[in-house]
Amino acid sequence: MIYLAIFVIALVLFFGFLFLTSVEQKKGARVLSGIRSALDARVARATGVVAHVDFSAFMWNLSKDVAGRVVHDIAHISLIAVRSLERLLTRLVRFIRSRVHAPQTVEGKRSAFVETITYFKKTLRRSKETTEQEERVK
Repeated sequence: MIYLAIFVIALVLFFGFLFLTSVEQKKGARVLSGIRSALDARVARATGVVAHVDFSAFMWNLSKDVAGRVVHDIAHISLIAVRSLERLLTRLVRFIRSRVHAPQTVEGKRSAFVETITYFKKTLRRSKETTEQEERVK
């Protein structure tokens, strides 16, 4: 069906062209001459560009530019994602640190190891104080 539509459009355009040229020959003037002259100039310019431009180099340069822009955008998006994740984790750590407190020990319930170390520190401190006092007396 689409081929039929394309064929009918092509036939209408062709017969329209033939009708337009016959009307122009009878009148001796071009229909919409100003617009058609400008269009002819643009078509001639485009034809010259197509004939003289190295499209392979143009496409290579264009593909490099597009790839660079895509990589830049991906890096930018990933940086935004990392920063938002960092903010989320910072808030989470701040929340956890504010909620967690060191366990408080009751004075009478120390372990045997802690009692031994405390005793050792006190006796060490006392012996150090006595040796300093003896040195002062001498």
